[in-house]
Amino acid sequence: MEKNAATYSILCVDDEVEILELLEHNFSGLNFNVITTSSPVDALRIISEKSNEIALIISDFKMPEMTGFELRQKC
Repeated sequence: MEKNAATYSILCVDDEVEILELLEHNFSGLNFNVITTSSPVDALRIISEKSNEIALIISDFKMPEMTGFELRQKC
């Protein structure tokens, strides 16, 4: 069964809520589900649970819990 874009998600990870709101607004017209989180630890949980649904991950580089590169390594 072929999936359409709406069955895939864009995951946005940033410790600044204002940036997450901006990203969610900008991606809302692309027909993808937009998932936002301010915690890279939560992002790893979401990635684990929805690994077959995530098409793109956008992450801030500098966050309190870990950097964007550390998040990428853990993915």
